[in-house]
Amino acid sequence: EFLIKKIISLKKSNKKRWLVNFLENLFHISSKIKEKVNPNLEIILNGGGKLSPDVASELCNLLNIKYCQGYGLTETGGAIFGEHVEDLNFECIGGPICPNTKYKVRSWETYKATDTLPKGELLIKSDSIFRGYFLEKEYTKNAFTNDGYFKTGDVVQINKNGTLTFLDRSKGLVKLSQGEYIETDLLNNLYSQISFINNCVVYGDDSMDGPLAIISVDKYLLFLSLKDDNMLEMTGVNEQNYLDKLTDDNINNNIFLDYVKEKMLEVYKETNLNRYNIINNIYLTSKVWDTNNYITPTFKVKRFYVFKDYAFFISQVKEIYNNKLKGCAPISVNSENKDEEKKNDSKKKEEKDSEKLSNESTSNQNKNDMGKHEKYVENKKVKLGATYGTRQKEMNK
Repeated sequence: EFLIKKIISLKKSNKKRWLVNFLENLFHISSKIKEKVNPNLEIILNGGGKLSPDVASELCNLLNIKYCQGYGLTETGGAIFGEHVEDLNFECIGGPICPNTKYKVRSWETYKATDTLPKGELLIKSDSIFRGYFLEKEYTKNAFTNDGYFKTGDVVQINKNGTLTFLDRSKGLVKLSQGEYIETDLLNNLYSQISFINNCVVYGDDSMDGPLAIISVDKYLLFLSLKDDNMLEMTGVNEQNYLDKLTDDNINNNIFLDYVKEKMLEVYKETNLNRYNIINNIYLTSKVWDTNNYITPTFKVKRFYVFKDYAFFISQVKEIYNNKLKGCAPISVNSENKDEEKKNDSKKKEEKDSEKLSNESTSNQNKNDMGKHEKYVENKKVKLGATYGTRQKEMNK
């Protein structure tokens, strides 16, 4: 195993080729592995979803084969762009395959067609492009620009040599590692219906088996929701200190995260979406989103900047998926905060015990009332809060 990793490492670095060739001729590692997979394998063609550059590189080095990928849609008659077999850029999707194919990009969100390497939504005009959607004139009209270019809905970069590099999906469609598609814009709007969620930005890619979300919450509305569901005692937040307590540092503990995910699950259950749309990993922020950071003047979210600033969380979640694939023990996204949470829980317990002792001098009637109240609160905790309809009735009363 050590020898295999060493040879792969040397091949990746393109250094000491003589040593790589010597070890290969001596141990025939690539040949032995290739014999197990397919002795006639010479090249891998990839389509349908971008393969991780690291995985593609390891496959080529391990099996001593070539790799290239292409790009196409049903509307383009299949593959319309393809990478040259000698191109060693594992992120490139190549140039046009079909003759008389014209292509360009138009600016989209933070991607600019005027950059040195133009970036934006890919527009294509070719003889292989479809004529339109059957009996759907409106859809057909919206699928093309005024000058006849088909709107692919995919964001690419045009490289200096004319090849393309896939960057993003402007239509909000994301393909997960299982091949399932999710519509991030739909999920953003769906989960933003929750009263205390200002903005929900869902992220996913083909290296993940489920989406994650970065959520901007309204402090006050979250406090009211916690209060309605009798969850304040568990969080350690009260009416006097909630503005100070609800910061990004302590809002991402298991109590708050589980509460928000429970609310999101309630919303999900009212839809007909498949299970791949369930979000298990979320990051909460109480910071204000406005035109100075993540919101455009037309009130759209600048996803690119959100993903950039919260890249640390995305990396943590991806690491969990990678460890799962490797068969490693699962690591909690918030594991680094567990020790701190234990300390806080211990401190809260000490405060409760102290408060209990100080109240021993109160009257028996007060004790009985407090006991009834605590029992009521505990029963409410078990239920994890009322449904939206029940809460609405209580508010009306």
